[in-house]
Amino acid sequence: MKAPNKPTYSIHEATQFIYDNISNGLKARYRQEQIYLILILQDDYYDLKGINVHEGKEVPESDLPPIVEENDLVEFISKQTLFHNTHISKSELKEILQAELQYCIYIGIVNDSKK
Repeated sequence: MKAPNKPTYSIHEATQFIYDNISNGLKARYRQEQIYLILILQDDYYDLKGINVHEGKEVPESDLPPIVEENDLVEFISKQTLFHNTHISKSELKEILQAELQYCIYIGIVNDSKK
């Protein structure tokens, strides 16, 4: 009997999901490429904190979602986007990160009760 496939995170699918689920105001301001950049910067933040959650890698459920200080993550991404000629407010960034969490719940790598 074949074991059920574990859900895997795809940054490209996450980008599309987020874009489809953010407010129209954010859609008007940011392209999918900028959302993709935010997800890359989030991954960079996790690397700096020693949290190893990479696309396609199986991560123990106990490690999801990664426990981080949200304000620290938002501050890091906010500063890093400036190096990429993108300015995003902290509230807009929080909306995007919340949509990313919803993607993780949707694909089953984060339990809805853990958020």
